[in-house]
Amino acid sequence: MKRKTTKLNVLLWLALLGLAQTPLMAQTMSLQQCLDKALNQNLQLKANGYDLEKSKAGVKEAYGAFLPTVTATTNYEYQFDMTTTALPAEVFGGTPGTYNVVELGVPQSKSTITQLEQKIISPASVLAIKASKAKVKLDMLEIRSSKEELVYNVSVTYYNIQSLQKQIQLNTETLKSTETLLAISESQLKSGLVTQTDVDRLTVSRDNSKAGIDSLKNSLEKYYNLLKTFMYMPLTDVVEVFPFDAELIDAASLVEPTVDPKNRTDFMQIQESITIANLQRKSIKSINYPTLSFTAKQGYTGSYTNADPFKNINDKFYPVSSIGFKLKVTVFDGVTRNQVRQKEFEIKKYQVQGEQVVQQINREVADAFADLKSNYITYQNQTRNLTLAQKVMNDVDKQYKNGISKLSDVLNSRTELLTAQNAYTVSIINIKQAELNLRKAQGKLIL
Repeated sequence: MKRKTTKLNVLLWLALLGLAQTPLMAQTMSLQQCLDKALNQNLQLKANGYDLEKSKAGVKEAYGAFLPTVTATTNYEYQFDMTTTALPAEVFGGTPGTYNVVELGVPQSKSTITQLEQKIISPASVLAIKASKAKVKLDMLEIRSSKEELVYNVSVTYYNIQSLQKQIQLNTETLKSTETLLAISESQLKSGLVTQTDVDRLTVSRDNSKAGIDSLKNSLEKYYNLLKTFMYMPLTDVVEVFPFDAELIDAASLVEPTVDPKNRTDFMQIQESITIANLQRKSIKSINYPTLSFTAKQGYTGSYTNADPFKNINDKFYPVSSIGFKLKVTVFDGVTRNQVRQKEFEIKKYQVQGEQVVQQINREVADAFADLKSNYITYQNQTRNLTLAQKVMNDVDKQYKNGISKLSDVLNSRTELLTAQNAYTVSIINIKQAELNLRKAQGKLIL
């Protein structure tokens, strides 16, 4: 039995060792997959969710104001000095106009009372329910705002990764061409067709290209770490994004954008704040409105001449019960009027902020669409420039190999190609950024 156990342990260790040596498989994720994971795992959204649950509990609390209130009170009291009362002496057969001082009651008293109170009419409680429901809506909008910010940040990060991947790809292709040309030049150096200076200059160009690619890879790693952070993933996980598809860029698809402030979360938040402030203003005024409650009381009392909690006169408790209605009307309140005025000014401030947001929305949509149109044109130009720069470099390389062009022409063509490559990748990210800004301005980040 021990041999079998030992053999099983050895096999288990070998299997674990094999897993440890197996490289982690990269998980290629689309932008939508990244967004879904980020929205499900983000800690800020979880914190906002608890605020929402708290507000929902507040609604139930507001409804609780119309549930009956039941209280139970038990009281024991022993008076060392009894309360005295002056009574006319003639009541006891004494001289009229004179008074006798007597003690009424007994020193020890006990009671147990249960009381019920039920609100029937309470404008303030009704308004509190409406205000708590509006607070729930405001918290939901706060969650929506956090989601929009997260969607925007994840999308920008994803596009930057795609742009860097494309830039690394293009620069690597140029590096391979430079290394091929350097190998040919080193061979020609032996035949005396080129000088050592030519070889050295190509070597510097190659090394600079390698350093540039290393720098891009470093930036790429940082953006991947940022993306994983947004998705609440361990930094040790391996993630890849899909390469950018240039075929998806179509300038003919540009249409004049629509503007509807009601789609913007910040505008909706201001409107909901106005609603809450209005309800608070009405609630303050309702303090002076009549409130009506029903009351009922049931209990027992007992008394005794000495301090003995277990003794009662006649060894009995006597019942006490009543029902009634309580009407409360505020006759004068010098504070309410000024509190109402404060809320009115607060509402006016929100209304002005709403107008400002509408102006800002119109400007943001117009600016984003103008950027998008301009970036489409720039992308088309940079695409042509990249193709032309690639062709020029290839032609100059052939001419250099045939001894027609100078090394300076070769190096210049590579510099021009790198410039075109960088401009091309920047135009890609600018288009995606403009599209994202337009969706954000229209309030369409979350559909």
